[in-house]
Amino acid sequence: MGGKGEAKPGLRGLQLRKAWLSGPFCFLHLGPRHFRQTGESRVSLLAGAISGALRLRGGSPRRRPQPVLGRQALLQRGRGVVRGRGVGVAWAWLPSRLCPPTPQQLPPPPAARTEGAVLPPPARPGACEPGLRWARMSGFLEELLGEKLVTGGGEEVDVHSLAARGISLLGLYFGCSLSAPCAQLSASLAAFYGRLRGDAAAGPGPGPGAGASAEPEPRRRLEIVFVSSDQDQRQWQDFVRDMPWLALPYKEKHRKLKLWNKYRISNIPSLIFLDATSGKVVCRNGLLVIRDDPEGLEFPWGPKPFREVIAGPLLRNNGQSLESSSLEGSHVGVYFSAHWCPPCRSLTRVLVESYRKIKEAGQKFEIIFVSADRSEDSFKQYFSEMPWLAVPYTDEARRSRLNRLYGIQGIPTLIVLDPQGEVITRQGRVEVLNDEECRGFPWHPKPVLELSDSNAVQLNEGPCLVLFVDSEDDGESEAAKQLIQPIAEKIIAKYKAKEEEAPLLFFVAGEDDMTDSLRDYTNLPEAAPLLTILDMSARAKYVMDVEEITPPLWRPL
Repeated sequence: MGGKGEAKPGLRGLQLRKAWLSGPFCFLHLGPRHFRQTGESRVSLLAGAISGALRLRGGSPRRRPQPVLGRQALLQRGRGVVRGRGVGVAWAWLPSRLCPPTPQQLPPPPAARTEGAVLPPPARPGACEPGLRWARMSGFLEELLGEKLVTGGGEEVDVHSLAARGISLLGLYFGCSLSAPCAQLSASLAAFYGRLRGDAAAGPGPGPGAGASAEPEPRRRLEIVFVSSDQDQRQWQDFVRDMPWLALPYKEKHRKLKLWNKYRISNIPSLIFLDATSGKVVCRNGLLVIRDDPEGLEFPWGPKPFREVIAGPLLRNNGQSLESSSLEGSHVGVYFSAHWCPPCRSLTRVLVESYRKIKEAGQKFEIIFVSADRSEDSFKQYFSEMPWLAVPYTDEARRSRLNRLYGIQGIPTLIVLDPQGEVITRQGRVEVLNDEECRGFPWHPKPVLELSDSNAVQLNEGPCLVLFVDSEDDGESEAAKQLIQPIAEKIIAKYKAKEEEAPLLFFVAGEDDMTDSLRDYTNLPEAAPLLTILDMSARAKYVMDVEEITPPLWRPL
């Protein structure tokens, strides 16, 4: 069924095997699996499976996965998900929830680097720091974008030339030729791009090595790369032909998919800005940048402290005005909502009660309403139901800056801040709905969540590890959480130290209607315990059956 695998030493002597099959599945085959061993062995094994699946997500398949079929259909074709219980980890596509869809097929692995690649210029005396910066930037850009980009005219541009030009900001423009909003953005973005580069007819810049000796003006240190979800090459060519910036080659479908997933793009058009040296996200909502700063005067649009962004008068629904300095020493909930949005109105009713309970408990807490209403009358009507503060509707600039600061892509969104203005959680909506008595306030994130109707929306935010258990067994859910928690904490701490988001969210799922719906949607078997990694945006899943979960032995990994 499968070709030769690529064996890698696993934890505690286990062998983790990667193989790409002739059918639509890829198996991670683990050697003898002893889930009845001590807790440390089982936790190590689980950690190895997770890290293997994460490595696999970034790998390059030799076969093109096909849309996932039902279990029975696969068995009839002789390609069952598993042959016996607990055989391996299966990989398959899931239905797409993006519109328009992301690429449905992955290309063969990219060729190895060819000779003649552009190398860093020889170091000059006193040029160590610029040389190191060049090397870091060059390495990051190649890892992110590959070796080659293309211009609208189809000419190849070496990625290293971007580092040679000394760009400081990289914009990733996610779009599709079939989308009318993308066509509108392309027109306004072209004018914006030309103004920032000092040339209304700006092209994608000089070729490899050109301009390396001259120090570009700060606002010229911007480059944009188009990341398309087109599935027709001719439509893609027609769309990129007039773009003055660069684009990922059409054939780089696998890399495009990784970028969509890495930055959790859920709608188009989307424009995000990255620091070209460190790779950190500078701004998640570039569309607002184009609207609010058309001349690029605030370049490079880095995040500002909450205290600075919120500065100014705030309103109560009785007309009273307070200065933002009154928020000092308080936890703050920044509530993005609108009257025209039914889920927003439902959440507001619950949030009013939560706000009252938190205040009655003596906690210093305030909420600031940031309206997305379409008229001031709608804002006033909606705000009349709220006992907290609001940014004045007429202060559109401040409302927009708050949207930019937190990269808001949908409402309702409730972001909870500590008294220093640092984000505690972006999932305030989920926390309020799950904790009606507000016992967990201020809702510091938990490493492992129990899947429920209210937090299931987080499954769409990125890759999620879900351990399905038989909740009718006493202590099964708690044992499952204890099994996953040390791994989750270790992964979260590792990425927090790098100021990055963890690549996984962690869930335990019992037996209820939500779990049944998730199994049906993802074509998962009814087995329990069942370990999965679900990646909705990439439409992929990884599955491992296990036979038993027993209380883990608490030892450091």
